[in-house]
Amino acid sequence: KDSATGLLINDYNTNSTAYYRPISHTANFGIDYDLNTKNTIGASVDYFYTNFLRTENTSTISHSANDSIISDFDRTRINNEQEYDQEASAYFEHKFKKKDHTLNLDFNIAKHFEEEKNNFIESRRVEFTPTIYDNTLIRHSENTGDATLEYVYPINEDAEFEA
Repeated sequence: KDSATGLLINDYNTNSTAYYRPISHTANFGIDYDLNTKNTIGASVDYFYTNFLRTENTSTISHSANDSIISDFDRTRINNEQEYDQEASAYFEHKFKKKDHTLNLDFNIAKHFEEEKNNFIESRRVEFTPTIYDNTLIRHSENTGDATLEYVYPINEDAEFEA
């Protein structure tokens, strides 16, 4: 409203609807096996996946003070996001005769992927401009791996050597 006259200068009305569909999967598996009383091996696998689909529709109409339509448009957003993580690990442990005297070998690998697609479509009815398409794609992926060798030798009850 105009502060001096109290008349409505212009107004707008926005209506939005949205639809969401998230899907997720998770799986874990692990095993430990004693080869004998001194040697143990093990392995594990972890998997995570998610997919998120979002559709949004927004209609906006703007009116001037004399109630003529200034702007009338629809904006649609289709957003698809997916992400997954895969991890695997394995280990070997050897226990020597002396208490707490051990040798451990660990292997780990991991893969991460993430993608987000945003597709916007804007259709204007009053301005008679062509339909506007605005799209973005964001991707991130990462692969990692490591191996660790740990040796522990107890020197006495209060001290130990680690390498």
